[in-house]
Amino acid sequence: MLHIPNVQIDGIVGTGLFERFLATLDYPKTRLILRPRSAAISAQFETSAVAAGAAIVPCWLAGITLPGLFFFDSGLAGGGLLPSPQLVDSAHLDIDREKATTGTGGGGAVVAIRFVARTIAVGDAVQHCQR
Repeated sequence: MLHIPNVQIDGIVGTGLFERFLATLDYPKTRLILRPRSAAISAQFETSAVAAGAAIVPCWLAGITLPGLFFFDSGLAGGGLLPSPQLVDSAHLDIDREKATTGTGGGGAVVAIRFVARTIAVGDAVQHCQR
């Protein structure tokens, strides 16, 4: 069971629910927005998001990790990207495997290695590290 000091967790909502909606995490306002999933609503959302300066990044909702793909987990405390080994190699990421930690995720045991990339780009969204 997940334990976070001073936080009560009453339940966990997973991709089985989210795949039925157009789900948006609004971090500044700390809310989850669920809209009906349809082509018209998705197009309307994308148009307003681009007008507001958001980057639209197409992605798949998948239960497997394929070579070259990566996994974003908005609930990954202290982390944000799980690249495949092939992506780590092809991007020449300098990862110190001696600093690996282990834990339990929703799918079982996980190994995490913290690293900082100088630049990350997903679609048109680009973020540079401020060291």
